[in-house]
Amino acid sequence: MDGQVRWRNSFLGARLSEDDLAVAAILVEAARWGRGEGPAPYPLAGGLQDHMLALAVEDSARTRTTGGTRVEAWAG
Repeated sequence: MDGQVRWRNSFLGARLSEDDLAVAAILVEAARWGRGEGPAPYPLAGGLQDHMLALAVEDSARTRTTGGTRVEAWAG
């Protein structure tokens, strides 16, 4: 994008789907974090915010209404 690489496939040649690539990347980051070599790969606050958004999407689809979310204080 604008001449900058935003992401590189670290598993080139592994024939993984996009979902599998995401899981593999999280596992590698979690291993680095576990060894004290990097930050937590997916902080709890971010996961909670993402889950809240997923619940809102499901509710909107189920009720056929629009809804919304906001960034909660715990999401930083």
